[in-house]
Formats: sequence, C-alpha cells, structure tokens
Amino acid sequence: MPDIQKLDSLLIAKIAAGEVIERPVSVVKELIENAIDANSTDIRVEVVDGGIESLTVSDDGIGMSELNMPMAFEHHATSKIRNDDDLFNIETLGFRGEALPSIASVAHVNMRSRVRESDFGFNIENSFGVLSNTHPSACQPGTEIIVSKIFDNLPARKKFQKSARSENIRIKGLIVRYMCAYPAIKFRLISDGRTILNSPGNGSLKDAVSECFGSEISSEFINVEFERDGHWVSGYISPTHLHRSNRQGMIFFVNGRSVNNLVLSRAFTEAYHGLIPQKRFPVGILNLDIPFDEIDVNAHPAKTEVRFLREAQIFSNIQRAVRENISQFSGIGSVQSVSHVASPTPVKTHESVNRQFDMMRQDYSVESVDTREPIPGGIFRATLKDLHVLGQVKSTFIVGETSSGVYLIDQHAAHERIVFDKLNDDINQFDQTPQILLEPIHLELNAEQLEYFNENETYLKAAGVIAEYFGDNSFLIRAIPQSIALSGSRNFIEDLLFQLEDMKSGIPNYSLLATIACHASIRAGQRLPMQEMESLVRELANTTSPHTCPHGRPTVLELTNYFLDRSFGRAK
Repeated sequence: MPDIQKLDSLLIAKIAAGEVIERPVSVVKELIENAIDANSTDIRVEVVDGGIESLTVSDDGIGMSELNMPMAFEHHATSKIRNDDDLFNIETLGFRGEALPSIASVAHVNMRSRVRESDFGFNIENSFGVLSNTHPSACQPGTEIIVSKIFDNLPARKKFQKSARSENIRIKGLIVRYMCAYPAIKFRLISDGRTILNSPGNGSLKDAVSECFGSEISSEFINVEFERDGHWVSGYISPTHLHRSNRQGMIFFVNGRSVNNLVLSRAFTEAYHGLIPQKRFPVGILNLDIPFDEIDVNAHPAKTEVRFLREAQIFSNIQRAVRENISQFSGIGSVQSVSHVASPTPVKTHESVNRQFDMMRQDYSVESVDTREPIPGGIFRATLKDLHVLGQVKSTFIVGETSSGVYLIDQHAAHERIVFDKLNDDINQFDQTPQILLEPIHLELNAEQLEYFNENETYLKAAGVIAEYFGDNSFLIRAIPQSIALSGSRNFIEDLLFQLEDMKSGIPNYSLLATIACHASIRAGQRLPMQEMESLVRELANTTSPHTCPHGRPTVLELTNYFLDRSFGRAK
C-alpha cells in the first residue's frame, strides 16, 4: 500500500474549488452574490462564448480598499462573520471567504475596485493561484471582476464542460432568479455583445416576474402575501390552468437566497393537488422571509441547499399561502389543516364515490410515457366496446351501461386521448392545416423561450403554428392548427409556451402533441348528439391507453353493480 502523504497547497485549492466552481455559471453566481452583499444597485454580467472564454461581473457597490483586495483572495478570509455564533445568524449571501480564492485557483482573475469615497481605485490579478501586487487604476466606484481561461489548468474538468449555448441558458436562468429576488437591483446580461436581459430595477416584483416568464403569461399570475408565526411567504404563483410538464418553473428564495429544497418543492406541488392534472407542475416564484437563526445555510459548499429548524411549519405555511390565494380566484376551499407528510384533501363529493375514483386512479395510473401498458387483460377495452350509451350529464360526461355496471366518460379527456394517438402515430396523417388568424396574437417571450422558439420554428410550422418575428423578444402568431377552435387560440399559444423548454428540434414532442390534442378536442360543456357519443366511445376503445388522457387524468369512472347496490343498501 502506498504511503500517505499530504497534498501540496495548489492541489488542495483545486480540489476545494471543485466543490464551489463546477462551471461558468457557478462563477457568475458567486460574483453576483458578492455584488449584492456589497449593496449594489446595478449589476452587469458580460459573457463570451457562454463564459467559457471569459466573463465579467461589474457592480456599483461599496468597493474594496487597497488593503482588502489581496485579502479577498485568501482562503477563509471574510468580513461577514467573526465567530462560530455568526454561522447560525447569517444575513449575507456569502460568508465563507471561499468564492474568489476558489475561482482564482482554476482561472485567471483580474479585479478592479474603488471605494466610493476615493478618487481612484486599484487593480490586482490572480492567475491560477499566483497573486500579483495591487496598483492604482482608473475605474468607477464599485468592483469589476474579469474571469478568463476557466479550467485551463484542469484539462479533464474542461473537457466535460457543456456547450456555450447550454452555459448561456444556465446563466440566464440564474440571473432571472436574482432579478425576482432583488427587483430593486438593475441586472443586465450581455452575451457575445448582445443584450439578453435588462431588468428595470425599479423595485416592482411584478415587472421582474414579467421579464422572467413573459408578460402574456405573468399577467395571469396570482400575487401571494402570507404571514404566520413570524414567517412571511410572498411572490407570484400560476392559476390552476397554467402548469408545466416539469419542475423548472418553480423558483424559491429563502431570505433572498436562491435555494433548492425538497420540502419547498413538495409543499408547493401538493398545494395544487387535485387542482391540476397528474404529472403536471405549478409555476411560481416564492420568497420565504424567516428568522435567520431558524435556517442553516452552511449545509452545502455552493450554499444552494438549506435546512430549516421548523420544517413542518415551513411546509404548512407554503401550502396555506398558495391554497388560500388560489381559492380567491377559483372558488375552491382553503386548507384547514396540513401535515408535512400528507396531501391536502381534494374537493369533497360523496365519500364513497371519492374512494371509488381513487381506486380507479391507482389501478390505471401512468408512471411515464414509455411505460404505459395497454388495458389490463383487455377487459377494459372490451367493456368500452360493449358499452350502451344512455346520454350526457352536465354536457360533459357521457353515461353508459354494461351488464357489470354504469360508466361515466369524460368526453374531453376521452377525445384528447383519441386525437393524441392519431398525432403520435403519424402527425402528417392528422389535419394540421394552418388557419390564418384575422387578428394575429402578439407574444412577448423571455430570453429562454425565445431561444427555444427559434430552434423549433420548423417543427412548430409543421404542427400548424405560423409565427412572424416582430422585433426584440416579440412574435406575431399568424396561424394556428385548423383543429384548434379560434376562440381558444390564445390559451393554446400560452400552453404551448410552457412546452418550449421540452422540445427537441425536428422530433415530435410528447408535451407538444398533448397540448395540440387538448385544444383540438371536444370541450366540457359541449352538447353531443347520440351518434357522436357512440362513435367517441368506440374510438376510445381502440386507443393505446383508453383509461387515461395524455396528461394522466382518468377518462372513465366505473360504478359497478355491487357498488350501486351497496350504496343504496341493497347489498352488504
């Protein structure tokens, strides 16, 4: 066995840096947080080649003195904490004194800084851990840090870096988060000489959210203001008709710190339980303001993970804040009591019917697109083929019977499954002829949506969506698929925007097809003639998964003879 030996200081620094600096976006994060801690009101980020070539972060903060500048590159040198007690009452974003030395150990760093009271500033360089002397420099009050040659001394790490496009998306997403957490700070992102983001910095969270999600969608967001037991929950959340196929639209801050936390994500998701389709996720930006001594931010080197002293209380507060604000707009009941391990109770119907519905949902739940199974043993499919249609309930549910019981079929969900299967089999065989809109729909997209929109223009056109560039981040939608009702054209486009991040160029996308199918289908509340209802049931029986719509909602509710007899006291 080889002898144990102590690693040299440069190698130790490289290893430690790997815990903090994973890619260019990690550098941007650390420098932005330093700028925020410096009381900046204007933060500018410039990247070249996704930050792989170079990146610059400049601010108008308090700046650093000649004495403090070389100290900033020393490991564990910081002005933000003094003793171990301070670790449990951290009010700043940075506190370890590891950001700059970690960056400098894997890159070339040039820093210029000037305190506001001084007539001139100073310049200092640190190239892969080798520090130069400071010298006077003409510069604006604040700090400018230029980082280049990232991971040039770590070829193995550099080889695994993502593309410039991928890094650009990550950096945009990061800055958008801080725009929403600090709406009073003006943020600018310039990529390869082109301005990508430019927030107003006027203190309006609503304006910042609009920059993040686009004005068309964010205009429907619901404002959240909630306080309980010294915990504040604030931000904007989506109404129940706006949702995504993934969790990327859920953004959380704790005392202004961008965090990833399972408790927060789960609480937010479960607050929408029963209000949005299965396998769909809400969208929103929530900031929690809680006492600093009730949170541990020293759980991870990147400071993106936190621990809560009162985890169950945090979970309950988020659910209450979200549910109560949604209830004001949708008329649903608010949450009366919530446990951090239990989902809120769905809107009540008859208890036994709810149980029956839950049993069906368990029997026919869908875990993923690729693992969907046909109807077990063909029994369900055969039942639909034998179904005798009786009529409609609420112009929404088709009622039918067999020898085994009574069935309620959600006409919209059923038709959505039929249309989706046709699209999925061969999109070219389904009539996606574009219909020209008399009045084009104007869209304002955020930077990420714009990028995906441009990348998928060819496929969108094949799906019947014709768009025209209208300057800056704007498009005019000139046509939509002929199968989409004109009255629902705007809703269709808004839903489409939520699917853009899932698209792959030239490849029919599940979420996109599901969106088209949803809007091309028979609506709830639509009266159907008997012949059309019978035809719909027969077509549903021949689909791949007649028990669920493409979004995972059940299409059929079975009320067996035994269930009916027992409900009316005819059986035990």
